[in-house]
Amino acid sequence: MSADHVTRRLLTAVAAAVLGGCAGLPMYQPAAGQPLATIKLSPNLASQAMPLSFCDGRRCYDLKSSHGELQVPTGERLMLFKVLVASGYQRMYSCSPDLTFVPYPGVVYYADFALRAEHCVLGLYRDAPASRVGILFEPTVRAVPHKHAG
Repeated sequence: MSADHVTRRLLTAVAAAVLGGCAGLPMYQPAAGQPLATIKLSPNLASQAMPLSFCDGRRCYDLKSSHGELQVPTGERLMLFKVLVASGYQRMYSCSPDLTFVPYPGVVYYADFALRAEHCVLGLYRDAPASRVGILFEPTVRAVPHKHAG
């Protein structure tokens, strides 16, 4: 999937979220016996009904949390994204941070989302309970190239 194609799909999902109040994407349902990877969610993501969405080479889907975890297909690069629309202090705020990564069967990942200095940040790490801090940088994570107006 080309970067332009991924960007167009993401912008369509964001527009649907802003205009419709939800992404309006189909819910991901893995096929029986499909190899999956698990994404553990940070507490702020786990408290949301549909914390993340993803696009594969063909379609985009919403992911539903089950006890603070998500299941994603493996074997190809996925674009993972979060749509946030919020209001407060007499203004509307929206953002959609994203990244791509290649999930592997049986591997557990850890996703975190935060607002920092008025910027949305989505992070994805490899769960590593034996490491000093419990996570490691995920080597397959890449930024999604975006075209900027101007």
